[in-house]
Amino acid sequence: MATEEKKKKESLGIHSISFRIIAVVLICILVFTLLNVLYIIPKSKEAVQASTEKNMQDIATFSALLVQNEIDEYGVDGVTPEIVAGDIAGKGLSGIPSSFVYVVNESGTFLYHKNPDKIGTQVINANVQELLKQIPTGSYQATGTFHYTDENGIKKYTSYQVVDSVGWVCVIAANETEVMASINKVRNTSINFSVIIAVILVLLGVIASKQITKPILVLTNTIKRTGDLDFSSNDELVHLEQNKDETGVMARAVEDMEQSLRDMVGRISVTSSELEEHATKLSEITYKIDSANADNSATSEELAASMQETSASTDLISDNTKTIKENADNIAENAQNRANVAKEIRVKAQKIHEETVQASEKTQHMYEEIDEQGKVALEKSKAVEKVNQLAAAIQDIASQTNLLALNASIEAARAGEAGRGFAVVATEIGALAEQSSNTVADIMNIVAEVQSAVNEMSTCLQRTLDYLSSDVAADYSKFLDISDQYQEDANGFAEGMSEIYNMIGELQESTTEISSSIEAISKTVGEAADAVTTVAEKTTDVAMLSTGVVDVVSQTKDNSTELKDIKDSFIL
Repeated sequence: MATEEKKKKESLGIHSISFRIIAVVLICILVFTLLNVLYIIPKSKEAVQASTEKNMQDIATFSALLVQNEIDEYGVDGVTPEIVAGDIAGKGLSGIPSSFVYVVNESGTFLYHKNPDKIGTQVINANVQELLKQIPTGSYQATGTFHYTDENGIKKYTSYQVVDSVGWVCVIAANETEVMASINKVRNTSINFSVIIAVILVLLGVIASKQITKPILVLTNTIKRTGDLDFSSNDELVHLEQNKDETGVMARAVEDMEQSLRDMVGRISVTSSELEEHATKLSEITYKIDSANADNSATSEELAASMQETSASTDLISDNTKTIKENADNIAENAQNRANVAKEIRVKAQKIHEETVQASEKTQHMYEEIDEQGKVALEKSKAVEKVNQLAAAIQDIASQTNLLALNASIEAARAGEAGRGFAVVATEIGALAEQSSNTVADIMNIVAEVQSAVNEMSTCLQRTLDYLSSDVAADYSKFLDISDQYQEDANGFAEGMSEIYNMIGELQESTTEISSSIEAISKTVGEAADAVTTVAEKTTDVAMLSTGVVDVVSQTKDNSTELKDIKDSFIL
């Protein structure tokens, strides 16, 4: 057991809260350092390099402008190293002593260099030599930047600008170590500060972990004391309860737990005393139960006999109720059939009513069409009267023509031989007039016959309309009244049968409920009889068990004493 406890304490080192806090701090420091070394410093170097190359390019471009001005002023052959030195000497990057500008002509000869010994010699920089080869072809970059290592093994940053008019090149160079000196200094400073901050954070982590774990140790000791049944007051826990953080909440919760356990122990003490008193009272009650059981046994036997008689009566009532239910079922079935017949009658009545309405509407529509067409026909028959008028006018013309023919014959007779031909014409005209008069008479006779036929047709049409409006319409109205009454009677019959069916249904439900109730009563009475018999038997058993209860009461007193001993084992 001691070995296991020792192993737990040894393993607590890596699993402790202090170790985890310090581990988190160290991980954060490591992440920050890696971020600084792998991202921030490289990005800073890139920014410094880009800025330096931009400044070098500006200086190279500015130097090329100065050289171009000298060429414009003195001509290509008039520009000497001294003139170029007057413009370019001492130019370079601020704060970088190794930076300087030099100029080479189109053939690669130094026109200016900070080292006077190199003036007039050939440039050995491979990048510049390659650029000078490209200038005559016209395919070159007028400005640019490149890195290289010189003959002394020193890494250089270089920017150039071509003087396009003559093919010369202005170049500025600087040592990489001096360009990156500032960022390297920042890097070293950052690493130093990171180490200092790491040490400070570790110390703060240790202090914070101690501040966090100290209250937890107090709570752990308190919980151990509680496990040992020691509920006495603890000053460290009382002091910890004043904290406003989570440890204060935990301390107050532990104190509440101890207080609840103290109350529970007190209640156990009270309960043990009450249990002892109840055991004594229970012993007295048990003796009284023995006496009551004897009386209950006799009463139970009498109740059993009464229950058997009641059960026989309920069986008879149940049989009669079943007969009533069967009759109600038959009536309900007949009522359902009559209700279905009533529904069919109602459907037929509705159909007859609809057909009668449709026939009445068709008759009314036919009456209106015949009446309208008859009026139109009668109106058109009035044209026959115009024929009579025309015939009369023709008759008048024929009479006048006949009269004129007679006058012409008289005048021809007076004229003698000279009017004989005119007399023949007059005779012919008279004959035509006579023929016209006869034709008009025939026309008038025919018109009279047509007029008579039209009058008879009008009379017949009027009689037809009168028959439709009076007899047929009245018959259809009676048919509608009869169909309405038939439908109303069918609806009333259907509703009546439906009400009868519903009432029979209610009667069935009531009968079913009565039957169920009777069966339940019968069952209950039977069960009650059995229960009474069982009660009588159990009463005897209870009397026998009462002796055992006395023994249990004695054991309960012993248990109460033991419970009091358990209560005394707590430290309050």
